[in-house]
Amino acid sequence: LALGDLYLDTTPYNAGTVASDALRMGLPVLTTRGRAFAARMAASLNEAVGLTCCVAADLDDYIERAVALASDPARHAALRAPLAETWARTLGDCADFTRRLEAALARVARRG
Repeated sequence: LALGDLYLDTTPYNAGTVASDALRMGLPVLTTRGRAFAARMAASLNEAVGLTCCVAADLDDYIERAVALASDPARHAALRAPLAETWARTLGDCADFTRRLEAALARVARRG
């Protein structure tokens, strides 16, 4: 993953852990959003780190975005540069995740 330029996700079932690993290593993930949980994981990860531009609407859009990123090194570099730090601040922040999970569980408990 560390040697890659762009992680091209699979469809209809997305990468979960591997997509997270790619983002943690600063590798942008190009994906689509499906209907099932397994088809939305990578899109959710991208959104958490602010990479909504790498969530394609369908396969034609996926191909267009892949070609566009491969053809524009400056755009690709701009996406890649902040990724590892953004991942650490969002998905990789275990303390923040724990606080948010505790708050969500407290809300559920209050509702009965």
